[in-house]
Amino acid sequence: MESDSAVQQMPGNEKGLKPLPISLKIVLVFVALNVVFTSLVIGRAPYTVLTYTFEGMPALIASGVLNILGAVVLVIAFLNHYKWGGKFAFAYIGFFLLNSILSVLTVILSQQDGKCDSYILVPLVLGAMVNGALLFAVFKEKRYFELQGNK
Repeated sequence: MESDSAVQQMPGNEKGLKPLPISLKIVLVFVALNVVFTSLVIGRAPYTVLTYTFEGMPALIASGVLNILGAVVLVIAFLNHYKWGGKFAFAYIGFFLLNSILSVLTVILSQQDGKCDSYILVPLVLGAMVNGALLFAVFKEKRYFELQGNK
């Protein structure tokens, strides 16, 4: 079932935050929070991408490109109402959902005694749930992007 809010809130050529459906505004808030938290730990902690762990300069580059540059592109696409913005958001958030799921599986499978430490697993599961909810929000509003007049 496609969202009626996308059809009701068609901005024409209007740009900016105002014409975006509320669910996409929420996605932007979470993306902004991700950038803030990433910038706080960037280069100080290892960075895991699809079960590969980077440290030092490679971690800085990987997290900078994936988290910060990707978020900037997503914000620009949302604020300019580009048709490809929905597909980019779906791929961007989908990547982080996949990364979260693989991280959960890696932690579970790497436990020596069969017990998972909740202080590691709980944030990973919560991250996967948040990414899943954001992915659903973008999917729910896909018609909004399909109806846009911008490239």
